[in-house]
Amino acid sequence: DLLRHLADSLESASVLVSHDLGVVAGTCDRGAVLYAGRVVETGPTDVVFGVPTHPYTAGLLRSVPRIDQAIARLPFIPGQPPAPGESFAGCGFAPRCPGADQLCFTEVPRLVDRGDGRSSACHHPEAAKTAFPTSITTVDIASAPVTHHTAEVARGEQLVELTGGRRHYRARRSDPPVRAVDGVDLEIRRGEFLGLVGESGCGKSTLGRILAGLDDLDDGNLSFDGRSVAKLRSSARREFRRRAQLIFQDPRSSLDRRMSIGDQLAEGLRNAGVPRESRAARVAELLELVGLPGGCATRLPGEFSGGQAQRVAIARSLSVDPDLLIADEAVSSLDVSIKGQVVNLLRDLQRELGLSVLFISHDLGVVRQVADRVAVMYLGRFVEVAETNQLFTAPQHPYTQALLSAIPLPDPTIERKRQRILLTGDVPSPAAPPPGCRFHTRCQVGPCSKPERTRCVDEVPELRAVAGAQVACHFAEEEGTVRP
Repeated sequence: DLLRHLADSLESASVLVSHDLGVVAGTCDRGAVLYAGRVVETGPTDVVFGVPTHPYTAGLLRSVPRIDQAIARLPFIPGQPPAPGESFAGCGFAPRCPGADQLCFTEVPRLVDRGDGRSSACHHPEAAKTAFPTSITTVDIASAPVTHHTAEVARGEQLVELTGGRRHYRARRSDPPVRAVDGVDLEIRRGEFLGLVGESGCGKSTLGRILAGLDDLDDGNLSFDGRSVAKLRSSARREFRRRAQLIFQDPRSSLDRRMSIGDQLAEGLRNAGVPRESRAARVAELLELVGLPGGCATRLPGEFSGGQAQRVAIARSLSVDPDLLIADEAVSSLDVSIKGQVVNLLRDLQRELGLSVLFISHDLGVVRQVADRVAVMYLGRFVEVAETNQLFTAPQHPYTQALLSAIPLPDPTIERKRQRILLTGDVPSPAAPPPGCRFHTRCQVGPCSKPERTRCVDEVPELRAVAGAQVACHFAEEEGTVRP
């Protein structure tokens, strides 16, 4: 919104480079779609998003996870984009296009005017409609089918229990503490896929590091499989670290660029005590498990695409047979067409191996499709925890309602007419959080709009049962649900 306002007020031109098609739909006048270093389609946003004439554009729109649709599996474009510098004849998208013929593999398509101010580079533009069927019609999320196995998960035994968890930081001894995690109660059941969402700086990654044993608690207790992690010593703590594995956001940073993929996978096996003679076979099994050919074990991380590198990171986390996977923004840097592949892989592995997964993400569209439950975090505390369908169809906390209303949809017509809940002010500093309810300085139903609600300033709201969810809001019942 700020970028759009500045462009209008300064009468300046702006170029927005983004993976987020919803943001493009609601912000941009025109769009240009690039693939393999070439513009494959360009034109007014309404036209390009409404009736794409290039299969890649259609595939992208089809692959966007949306908060207004509940589906069993995320759609994606099969295959991988060409590596940078890779030479090819014809259309660069042909190997992934279901409508490609011999002409597509031998002749580079020119960017041709298709009318309505739009141009596309495709030998068969009329086939774009059927190559990747695209529907951007909003459905009523209240009537969307529940695709998650919530009843089955509810019977799972408890694997992780965090009570009163606190983690504070100080840059200098004289500074006030940064309250990254400040009184969190959390449980994760065996076989559960739990989503964790919230704005940047709210404490999500710190919480993930605590659960993985990489950060210690200042206060509270973390139990894993019935045993207090703080009391684990020597071999027992080593076993805990094996059973709780973290997948980082950027595989380019988390993988050693100087070591082959096979050596990096074998390193975890060696640390877990797997005999040398068994490691090569296990490395091949791991690569096959994440959909990569066993022959790539000798390659370096720089030889993989972003999606392939993240598959390697997932394989490394699985190498020691964990019970808990903590995925910290593990798909945020991926192209939308690759994101679906990796998210579906995580969901499949979770079900096949019986893993518990904590999925930390800003992308509520992805969380909507894969999580069994969702926890919403604000300034170090949970404000709402609910089953996924419950949270997305009937959010109870004002902050959850504002978050969902802010998620853009990849439809220019709908996006520009949507009514958003606009929060006032900035997120307060976690080193000096507001008293009472930490959200009250920005809350659309709190003292900002209703000064008589002084309880929000004076009293900290506890998580309590409201309409099937756990909600930390004094006035949740009075305000009811605001549909996103």
